[in-house]
Amino acid sequence: MPALLTNLEQLSKPDLEPTPFEDVVTYLHSTKGEEPLVRLLMPASRQMLESKLGIAFYTQQLRATFEFTWFYRGVDMPSWYNDPDERTCTLPRPPLQSYDVLEFETDIDIFSSLDNSSYQTITQFPSQVRLYTGFLTTLTPWWSSLARRPRMRVTYTCGYNTVDAIPEKYKLMLLQVIAYNYLEREVGGIPATMSSDILGEKIITL
Repeated sequence: MPALLTNLEQLSKPDLEPTPFEDVVTYLHSTKGEEPLVRLLMPASRQMLESKLGIAFYTQQLRATFEFTWFYRGVDMPSWYNDPDERTCTLPRPPLQSYDVLEFETDIDIFSSLDNSSYQTITQFPSQVRLYTGFLTTLTPWWSSLARRPRMRVTYTCGYNTVDAIPEKYKLMLLQVIAYNYLEREVGGIPATMSSDILGEKIITL
């Protein structure tokens, strides 16, 4: 099986929201006194929708941590030497703009940068990093006696590089989510019909 995503953290936030504040205010018919609430709802709703859709709307930097399966087939041959899928990491939140830093856990909670010769990358969806077996043969499996699995961290920049490039269907969906959170702010959650629409557009990475 491919490497398992165990953590995803945002290192830098988008500089812009997909829809301008003025457009959101017009869509909501909100009052001037509600400006702080609207400004709070905009990024919160975007983050929620990004998570549910599995995409990044606008340029941001993320760091994904993956855990590799480590078990033996035969006497001393780990499975990932023969199965390329088991040394492959698939990045969440497309579209990918760039790979920034790739690190491998060389000791407990210590990550060291990988040389370009240690891995192969795919930029188009699904964006993936695949370790070369040549790199794996250089590893000392410090984790094998500690009931741990080796990890890899990938820092990358993702999201559409301009607001205009974000599909209009996503902008409309975001306006609808903001509006629901605005009108039903004491209730929370989103209705089932809206959840179905979001699920229909969800980006799935395997």
